[in-house]
Amino acid sequence: MNTPKVVPFNTGKVSIGSRYEPPKNYTVSRDMENLQRGLLESRLERRAQAAMVLVYVIAIVSVGFVWVIR
Repeated sequence: MNTPKVVPFNTGKVSIGSRYEPPKNYTVSRDMENLQRGLLESRLERRAQAAMVLVYVIAIVSVGFVWVIR
């Protein structure tokens, strides 16, 4: 994706547009979307699994606490 470089306008003292870079437009393919979706879903699944482990630990500790108090 080579775009022609814009030639700067030289006024003698100032070179206007010498550092201008045209914006980069990326076309998103189906593969790119699937890869991002897979990475994001795996993160969400890990968070859900961590939340379930936390719930199980709290349940076990509370049952143990009630058993000891009884």
